[in-house]
Amino acid sequence: RAGAPRPAAPGVTAGGLAPPLPLVGPSTPAPLGAALLGRRHFGEAPRPRTTDPDKAQLLERIRSPATRPRQLEELAQAMRRNGFMNNPMEYTTLISAWGKRRSWQRAIATLLEMPTHGLAKDLIATSAAISACERGGAWEHALCLFSGLSQDELRPNLITCNALISACAKGRRWQWALASFAEIRRLGFEPDLVSFNATLTACDRGNQWRRSVSILEEMKETSLSPDRVTFNSTLSALAKGSQWEQAAALFEQAEGLGIRPDTISTNALLDAFRRAARWEAAVLALEAARRRGGGPGGGAVASAEGGAAARPDVISFSTAMGACKNGGAWQAVLALLHEMTYDQVKPDVISCNTAIAAWRLGQQWQAALLLLEDMWQQGPNPNVASFAEAVHACEVCHRWETALQLLEEMGNDGLAPSARVYEWAISACEKAGSWESATVLMEEVRSMMSSEPQPPPPQQQQQDQ
Repeated sequence: RAGAPRPAAPGVTAGGLAPPLPLVGPSTPAPLGAALLGRRHFGEAPRPRTTDPDKAQLLERIRSPATRPRQLEELAQAMRRNGFMNNPMEYTTLISAWGKRRSWQRAIATLLEMPTHGLAKDLIATSAAISACERGGAWEHALCLFSGLSQDELRPNLITCNALISACAKGRRWQWALASFAEIRRLGFEPDLVSFNATLTACDRGNQWRRSVSILEEMKETSLSPDRVTFNSTLSALAKGSQWEQAAALFEQAEGLGIRPDTISTNALLDAFRRAARWEAAVLALEAARRRGGGPGGGAVASAEGGAAARPDVISFSTAMGACKNGGAWQAVLALLHEMTYDQVKPDVISCNTAIAAWRLGQQWQAALLLLEDMWQQGPNPNVASFAEAVHACEVCHRWETALQLLEEMGNDGLAPSARVYEWAISACEKAGSWESATVLMEEVRSMMSSEPQPPPPQQQQQDQ
């Protein structure tokens, strides 16, 4: 009829095209709700929506090294909230994760949480907590956990003992490490390579070179073969004990033991020579290490153990230079400094300070000041020890004006001279007959000492206590 609206065509509305409706049956249009829900039929019961991942996903994220401590705490709470902490395995996983982040307090708290949920502490979870204490440097708590095994009716195994030895080694408690090593055989086990290496590390850190040699000899009587950790720990202990002859003899046995010395091995041997001022032996050992590492300026070569026999590093050169300085061979120090440049090893502040000290011994104060100038311009930045050695060099050569200039430069660089540096500067002034400058410096030392906080008298300390 005229004036009546025309019916819209199928699929067309007054506002334009309408979205097509999905079909529930062959030709029956579904309600709008079903269209919005997609494939689910209208009237179907809604599926439960979960906000937390499932157990496997949570455990995977807990094991991930990329998980940060705060995230790990949230994951632990999610595990508890969903009732997933119902098995010792989950607790062990969480304890190990805390241990890898050096959070030994949370690892122990997680272990102690087990009995409150009706779970007995087992040996695996306790061993993981002891390892967490080792990583966190809490050797006392590792010892307490080990001692508490008998109360929980648990018998330690070799892994538990090794974890305790490592904890004692990290805490520099070599006595407890040796006692734990002896406990292994008392329990009926035989020490493995981890046991020997952890005990040797403890003896090295405790400066017990005699015990290190004894343990190495004991290891040779077993079927175990020493590795680089065994070799380097024993070498380091001998070096700290100033046993350079035994260190050199052990180094010569490396090939027979199936070990190719690496940079750490070389540095330990050089340290033994440095402490004994055996500068000739140090220079020869460094040259041999350079040949093993591919020659001067060359690359590293593969080792027999599948690693790389690295070339000497800055520590190697610095230690050898220290041996030359202690032996009074300042010319050799200069030669090694040039060899560092040839091998593309950048000197650090320790090697530079060693060179300045060596030139002081050779009364080469000009060379000492030139090196100090190079440190200013090219790095590394000189520290208090750098200036101290330079001032001492000026004192030896009666260069009092230069010594005073160095004191002024220290102040410009924000470095505070020590009382020892002032003594050398005063001595330089006195040797040159500049008594007025010496007097001024002595007044500065008195002012400096009076401005420092003084400890309370003994009677007041007792009252404060």
